[in-house]
Amino acid sequence: MKRLIWIMFVWLLWAIPGALWGVPTVAVAQDVPPDSPPYADYADEFRFTLLELGYGETQLDSPYDSVTYDLRIPSYWQVREGSFLDVDFSYQYLGLEEGAAEAPPYLGELVVAVDGQVQGRFQLRAARLAHTHFRVDLSPDLFRVVGRIHSIEITLDADYICRVPHEAWVTIHPTTFFSLVYDLTPLVADLADYPRPFYQRAFEPDRVLFVLPDTPTQEELTAATAVAAKLGDLASEMIISGTTATAFLESLAVGDTTGGWDEHLIVVGKPGDNELILALNE
Repeated sequence: MKRLIWIMFVWLLWAIPGALWGVPTVAVAQDVPPDSPPYADYADEFRFTLLELGYGETQLDSPYDSVTYDLRIPSYWQVREGSFLDVDFSYQYLGLEEGAAEAPPYLGELVVAVDGQVQGRFQLRAARLAHTHFRVDLSPDLFRVVGRIHSIEITLDADYICRVPHEAWVTIHPTTFFSLVYDLTPLVADLADYPRPFYQRAFEPDRVLFVLPDTPTQEELTAATAVAAKLGDLASEMIISGTTATAFLESLAVGDTTGGWDEHLIVVGKPGDNELILALNE
């Protein structure tokens, strides 16, 4: 998955007790050709399940029931055509009317809506369905508003048979997944938006890695601690960690990208004592 990694350089000549005024910043895009236009003519696809969003299995009871899932897209993603939601569900119908040998021909429908707009319907015509997949195309227009928390609602609507004695339910399995086709758009490097873009509150964990010189000064340690503390105060759910420039570069040299390029970086120090600053310009 392509993503933008935001890097903040903190060039320290004195301690910074908590303010970030006048800090030089630069945005670095992973896997983006140097001559790419602001909105590059390529796309990536990212899939994630309800389970990965923190949701478990849900049962919807007939004749009417619904469940809502929250979804927030990273602000630097531009969703494109081809995105969809794959609903993995099972259905069970039990007739309770004495002498009823067969289920009605029409048992209701499963309705999927995004932010109150219906995007797809699945008609239920079998008394038993196991792990049936229902694809719902997602228009890019649904995700035009940056930073919005989108509401994904799945509804079992069986009002048609509400007067028929029965017991029925739909199970929404956590293997239900989103497939989003997207482009990366430029991050806004404006400290007025701080703690953005470090803090997105999207489906991916917000992670920030502080990279310090191998032998940081007391001023550098104080400044890094102050910035990390304030960042944690502004974004309590963010995962904040630290390492040294040498350790970071060694992990990249052996191909271990789990400790860096899946995180935003705050690089602390001066070019003379933090070799990562010079390495990023090579």
